[in-house]
Amino acid sequence: MQSLIYGTGHVLVRFITFLLLPVYTNLFVPEEYGIVSLAFAYMAFMNVVLKFGLDAALMKKYVQAKTDDRISFYTTAIGFFGGVSILYALINIFSASIMSKFILGIDDVQYWYYITAIICVDILWSIPQLILRTEEKPYPFLIFSFINAFGTLGLNIYLVAKLGMGVKGVLASNAIASSVLFLLTMPITWNRVNLKGFSTEKFKEMMRFGLPFLPSGIFAMTMEVADRYVLKYLGNANDVGLYSAGYKIGSLMLLLVMGFNMAWQPFFLRLGKDDMNVRQLFSHITTLLASVMIYVWLLMFFWIGDLVKVSIGSFSLLGPEYWSAIHIIPIIAFGYVLDAMYLVQLPGPFLMEKSKWIMIVRGVGAMVNLGLNFLLIPSYGYLGAAWATCLSFGIMAGFLFIVNRTLFPIPYEWRKLILIIITASIFFGIIFFITVSFWVKLFLSFTFPAVLFFLKIIDMSQFFKPTLKSPK
Repeated sequence: MQSLIYGTGHVLVRFITFLLLPVYTNLFVPEEYGIVSLAFAYMAFMNVVLKFGLDAALMKKYVQAKTDDRISFYTTAIGFFGGVSILYALINIFSASIMSKFILGIDDVQYWYYITAIICVDILWSIPQLILRTEEKPYPFLIFSFINAFGTLGLNIYLVAKLGMGVKGVLASNAIASSVLFLLTMPITWNRVNLKGFSTEKFKEMMRFGLPFLPSGIFAMTMEVADRYVLKYLGNANDVGLYSAGYKIGSLMLLLVMGFNMAWQPFFLRLGKDDMNVRQLFSHITTLLASVMIYVWLLMFFWIGDLVKVSIGSFSLLGPEYWSAIHIIPIIAFGYVLDAMYLVQLPGPFLMEKSKWIMIVRGVGAMVNLGLNFLLIPSYGYLGAAWATCLSFGIMAGFLFIVNRTLFPIPYEWRKLILIIITASIFFGIIFFITVSFWVKLFLSFTFPAVLFFLKIIDMSQFFKPTLKSPK
């Protein structure tokens, strides 16, 4: 239940950013939205880099420690993050003009001051949120997530849509929301800090555990954000804006992936690897996940071109200037189908305690993503960036499959998986190669799951076999 609550908070923030898409794409030209996208990509990347993996280490050590040691670990961590934030802010204040030109492509230091403030404050208020998770206090965690999500949404609507502050309104909204959350979470820090508890030994202990997580985080963020900067380098902010708008809609699939992963990791960690039927269960879950993800992807492929053009008043889901990006949406969405196929294979490295493979696979994915972006963008523009993202997720899933053949082999239901792919390909081909009416698409939307049940590809009784023992 707690995993569901934490997952809800995380997914909610992602969903709110999607709700802002109609505001941005109807009020901003693609070049302006490109600047917004570059800013958020940079902030997400630095939010990982500036934590140095110490957030993961704090969670582990805090859980295992007694009360006095908990205070010491927290004091040491928050002291370090405070120092990093101050140092980062000072560096950015003196280099604002240079950094604004280099990262955003514009010479306006005010943009950079907002970005600096958001990064510094987000680092500091995310640590109390982490402690709420560690202390198993899901409801305060969810309340702060709601404040973050709806506060950001409301401020954006007011500053951007009503006052017309443009890109600065977007950044100001996030800076205000983050500052409010920092103030609201201050009591959590105040009640857990003792200046005498700062310990260099505790700091070294946390860094020894946390620093190895940094490369994995950097690789993951490279997969998420590098394409925008390669597009800016090889193209312009207009291309970045169009690509980011299409990417945002395609990443709706990510909400489904995140929801699965929030439940998946605790599930397979509790289940373990010893029961003779566990791997068979993982195989059934893979088949079901593939069915659901491909079906949702087909629905998106069928209908997204119509849905993004639906107008409510003067607003459509995607502003008319961005409709040329519609064709990349299914490509990005299919990338997240492949990402789900990567995540469902994680029991191997986790249960066999070979987590180095996660870093290696992510590293390969990040390098392939960068290489494909530089290879494809000069010829295909932002369409090439979309294919680079999709193919790199596929390579990650394939690489982990090869690793697991030795590390943690699973008897996949290959007949069913092949039938799913063939069926989906037929449905895809009908829509892609033949001009069809609304009623044909509606018929196909309901027919796909019916075909899977008819072919006995989906059989829920497999998940209730009495031979599978629950973990004690």
